[in-house]
Amino acid sequence: MLMYLVRHTPVGVPAGQCYGRTDVPLANDWRAEAVRTWTKIPSKEAARAAVWSSPATRCRALAETHDSTPRIDARLAEMDFG
Repeated sequence: MLMYLVRHTPVGVPAGQCYGRTDVPLANDWRAEAVRTWTKIPSKEAARAAVWSSPATRCRALAETHDSTPRIDARLAEMDFG
């Protein structure tokens, strides 16, 4: 099995700010970054990929640019350090 782990695109918070599980907004250019992200995965692999996502908006948004119905799994959420 081949697996690609992809982190969400940049978020719209000040650099260096720790946001943990907070559902923060994406950066204004997140869509362009999403396109660049998916082009890094070979098209043959991407075409048949099952897409899983954390429930966080920043993660779901990226996943939905590739698969309109990604599998959402709470176990993929950020750890709560607080």
